[in-house]
Amino acid sequence: MRIVIVGAGISGLSTYLFFKKLLPSSYDICIYESHRLPKRSTTSDDSTGNERPETIGAGLGVSPNGMRVLRHLDLEMHDAVVAQGYPVTQFNMRNARNWSLGCYPAKGGRDMEEKTVMSSRQGVWDCLREKVPGDAIVVGKSVEFVKRKSAGKMVLTFRDGQESEEVDLVIGADGVKSLVRKAVLGDGSADSYAPNYETELTAFRGLIGVGGFVPTSLLPPCAGSTTMTFGAQGFFGYGACSTEHMASENGHRDCDYYGGTATLPMGRKAMWWSTYETKGVPETRDIDKNDVRKQLLERHAHWSDPVIQKIIHEVEIENLWPVWTTPKLPTWEAEGCVLVGDAAHALPPSSGQGVSQALEDAHTLALLLSAYLTRIHSSPASEDTNPFSSNDRATSKTASVSGGHESPQTEAEALRLATKVYTMIRKPRVEAILDYARKMGDMKRKKGIIEEWLMYGFLWVLRKKYSCYSSAFDTSDCALGLCELPYRLLYITIPSGLYLVADGSVHLPMKNKQNAFLYDYDVDSEVNNIVKARDEACTTSLE
Repeated sequence: MRIVIVGAGISGLSTYLFFKKLLPSSYDICIYESHRLPKRSTTSDDSTGNERPETIGAGLGVSPNGMRVLRHLDLEMHDAVVAQGYPVTQFNMRNARNWSLGCYPAKGGRDMEEKTVMSSRQGVWDCLREKVPGDAIVVGKSVEFVKRKSAGKMVLTFRDGQESEEVDLVIGADGVKSLVRKAVLGDGSADSYAPNYETELTAFRGLIGVGGFVPTSLLPPCAGSTTMTFGAQGFFGYGACSTEHMASENGHRDCDYYGGTATLPMGRKAMWWSTYETKGVPETRDIDKNDVRKQLLERHAHWSDPVIQKIIHEVEIENLWPVWTTPKLPTWEAEGCVLVGDAAHALPPSSGQGVSQALEDAHTLALLLSAYLTRIHSSPASEDTNPFSSNDRATSKTASVSGGHESPQTEAEALRLATKVYTMIRKPRVEAILDYARKMGDMKRKKGIIEEWLMYGFLWVLRKKYSCYSSAFDTSDCALGLCELPYRLLYITIPSGLYLVADGSVHLPMKNKQNAFLYDYDVDSEVNNIVKARDEACTTSLE
């Protein structure tokens, strides 16, 4: 069987590594990347420790559920991501007047606790790239069309006139402007699901992010936390994204990553980012960075946090990114094609889940492919003594039921069933996160004085009711950490994304003690439960 992954970003590399770990070694799996791969970063470019500018994007956070996926994939790589980034246990929320509005947990886990790791995007990509053999990535291979052929095969054609190829499965890991998505949705439907710059709440007004890296000497001693500040003119965040490595005699770092409240000392590099509202869709190549810096100074001129003032007066603008999101797609798969990462669901930064959901995609898809392809070998109806042969057999419309299990008879059936169940598992979870993130993202928009103070009140009430160390919160009524303070009456939506109920209490996008929906999610358990439930349904239908 031949599988091609289109795109060598974080989602493409993680998908490749999970496939190589869980699928038969005889499978031919490769990555096609249209762009030149960036150079791998180093911790410093000279003996003074001055950081080399990053070559892939700006900063990000890998949340506890994403770190759990990395642990399942490769413990050594998981530890490498921790080592090059900075683990945090909480997010500190403040307003433009530098008042504390509360803290929110950045760690979680049912079995072994994970923390959120703040990092450059380049740093996470480097850790994944280190595990992928050089010959697994074909650089300069620009896919132009993906078409379906009879007998379940997919045909790839390329922009440079190279000979087209037939493959068994195409993984679209090619980002927010995915070409593979057109093959999944069909040329006619693809335009209807083009990436959005505007949001549902504010038409034709989107968000743009600006950010970069600064020395941690500009930051206060805030070990184990990242600061996020909200104001009438937008949002500003900052925090460490590198760790000072202090080895002890036994070779381990002084502060343990797992468990407890211990934090690691900050390294030399910190990240900052600011998000604000714009009209229309900006062309980043036409943006004057000097003008952007001038606007940054004006926007935050009266914000009281001295750290923000030091940063905006000393930084050079390194990265600009319009906040694109993918509409909710009707499906993530079609026979022979499946989408992962931003190609399926470009989430806004306010979700804090972009990279982590891409990692969950890769893990889920690989587990399902492994489970259903293995059943070919155990199926009594299979006529092929080699279930993992690259020779495709005749296909049927549906997989049969055998012994109380959904038992595909061919590789093509196994692929079809695995990708359908993958979409069934992943799509509702990601769409719930998207709904939540859109409401939180509206807190970063420009506001009038009333909306600004309502936002501050919302965050303050949240701190007073539940601190980030509170254990009094019952998660039974929560979905995605959304909950209501005790009274449930008619509520009114206002543009800032907050909710007021008739008696004056607040509908809060709540993060509970462990933020169970986001942080405690375990891909293995979810996949096993769904497959088991489907098998039990098959058994019931046979009785």
